[in-house]
Amino acid sequence: MAVEDDTAVKDTGAMGLRADNDDRGATPAPNPPARAAAVVRLWPIAVLVLSGDPRFRAAATTLIGRRGCTVLACTSETEALALAEAERIDVLLAERASGPRRAPRKLASAITDSLARRARSRVAPVALVVVSEARPRAAELAKWGPFDELFEAILQADGERRLPPASAGAPGHVTLRGAPAD
Repeated sequence: MAVEDDTAVKDTGAMGLRADNDDRGATPAPNPPARAAAVVRLWPIAVLVLSGDPRFRAAATTLIGRRGCTVLACTSETEALALAEAERIDVLLAERASGPRRAPRKLASAITDSLARRARSRVAPVALVVVSEARPRAAELAKWGPFDELFEAILQADGERRLPPASAGAPGHVTLRGAPAD
C-alpha cells in the first residue's frame, strides 16, 4: 500500500487558481463550460472505518488521512452509531465480516438517519464502501488490495451522494401553505 501523489496541477480551492510546476507561479484557471462544473467541497470527506482488524483500521486510517480526509475508526456497529451522533460522516468504509453483524447497507442507512435527526433536516445518505478479506462479492473490494483502488472507490461513492427530494412532513421541509396572510 504505497501512497504516491505525482499530480502536476493542484486545485487551490475556491480561488480557481492552478499552480504549475514551473517558476511562473499561480495562474488563473480557465473557465470550464457550465456542464463541466464540479462540486467544491467546503470541508474534507469524513470517512468512518469499521473493522474488527486493528491492523486494517490502522493502515486505512493512516493512508486515508494522508489523502486529506477526516478519518474516524471503530470496531462495532454500536460505536459507529455513537460516532454518528457526534460527528459528520460522509463515507462508511466497512469490512464485511462473518458473524452476527448488521448488513453494511443497513448500518449506513441507520447512520444517515442518526445524522438527519441530529441536523433536524434532510441529509445526503452516507456512502458505503465494503471490503472483504475472503472472496469479495460483487461491488466489494479486496481488504488488502491496492490502496489507490480503495481510495478511488471512496471518492466515487462520496461523489455519487445526493440530497434526497423533500417530501411533505419530512424534516427540513418548509411550506407556506396554510400560513396566515399578513
